Amino acid sequence: MRRPRRPPPCQVRLLPFRVPSLHTLLPTPQASLLGVTLLPSAEELFCTCSHVSLHCALTPQTRLLVGGEMLERMPAVGPDGAACGSHLINVARGGIADEAAVAAALHSGTLTSYASDVFDQEPLPADHPLLGCPGFIGTPHIGGATREAQDRVGLQIAAAVLAVLDGRVPEDGVVGVA
Repeated sequence: MRRPRRPPPCQVRLLPFRVPSLHTLLPTPQASLLGVTLLPSAEELFCTCSHVSLHCALTPQTRLLVGGEMLERMPAVGPDGAACGSHLINVARGGIADEAAVAAALHSGTLTSYASDVFDQEPLPADHPLLGCPGFIGTPHIGGATREAQDRVGLQIAAAVLAVLDGRVPEDGVVGVA
């Protein structure tokens, strides 16, 4: 099992806007150091934020977490009152956002844009409802397919193998050890 990674504080603090988050693993003192405001619920996050990016595991609690009701709660104005639309990014897992509800929200204008590289069914079938939506951007789930990412994975695997051969538990954890 891998430990969740946290961005260095400088990456978050340099953002010129407030960063609200629903993060169940990040303690409040660490969140404050990172410039993150923790919110108590997904409902409050969607009522507060015009731009939401999903980065969670698909679990029974998160399956279809984002549906039509949640999307309707998103403000289309920023904290300064300027119109900016409502935008959702899903780089977590297919099944967290209800794709039919997202398509309906895009068609109705409730949601301005939806970008995702994860879907319930991959690859998307040619008749998938999202493909005809205004404001939809879809890409294959290949974020880790850069040369740098592959090099890093190779080094992590080598370090894990050496740790196991040395009788230690690998630093980044091990998936599927019996």
